[in-house]
Amino acid sequence: MIDPSSSTALRQTRMHLKAAPVLAGLVGVSVVLALSGPFRTLELLGPVVRTLYWTAIVFGTYATGVVVSALLGQRGTILALPTWAGIAASSVIVGIAVSCVIGLVDLLILGTVPASLAEVLQTVWIAIVISLVPVSVAKLIKPPLPVVPPAFPARPALLLDRLPFEKQGQILGFSVQDHYVDIMTSKGRELVLMRLADAIREAGDLPGLQVHRSHWVATGGVTGVRRTGETAILTLSNGTEVPVSRRYIKDLRQAGLLPLSAPHRVR
Repeated sequence: MIDPSSSTALRQTRMHLKAAPVLAGLVGVSVVLALSGPFRTLELLGPVVRTLYWTAIVFGTYATGVVVSALLGQRGTILALPTWAGIAASSVIVGIAVSCVIGLVDLLILGTVPASLAEVLQTVWIAIVISLVPVSVAKLIKPPLPVVPPAFPARPALLLDRLPFEKQGQILGFSVQDHYVDIMTSKGRELVLMRLADAIREAGDLPGLQVHRSHWVATGGVTGVRRTGETAILTLSNGTEVPVSRRYIKDLRQAGLLPLSAPHRVR
């Protein structure tokens, strides 16, 4: 079975690389390197091979860095480390992955392999040092949160960052499915490998409540409520119906989703 976090990281990478500014930047860097020919490639390679080589290096290493960083972010283990420890660990992992891509490009295009272990370690070390810059920027600089509608006064950044970009809408709710949590937003839904308790924690200050041992809803996403004896059924804005267990009926009333007076039982 394919790990959902891996497929999500790949989707995010494809969308990121398709962005016009990113694509233009990578093409520009590739052209500059192909024309300048660093590391003696100007003398050793012809124009076509040199252009192909540096294009493969630039796009391959950048895409690898984005994928590995996305996977580390979704796993959460590295991000849980103190700031500088997380930066160091992430840089080492990204650097090793990038150096492997460089070795593969050298083998496929130039037909060369490292002459010694010292040469391999030198490549890995350079890749790690270079990786420190983007990793540090991503770790230390937090982008401003976007303005969201009043019904959703808080943006659960941690939870939304686990989703592919095209599904990062307003959180409507989430439900447990085996070892995964099905996160529903105004733009779709996605299975994420995590616990319900962690999803609730990462929802942050988003107004909502747990209505069942397997379900949590954002109050701003509820469009309908109906009683079914001692329990109830909630309808979300995407049409999904969520069951409310008996133990959470009181919480539903306190949230203003049911009358405070005792409801008439359905016969």
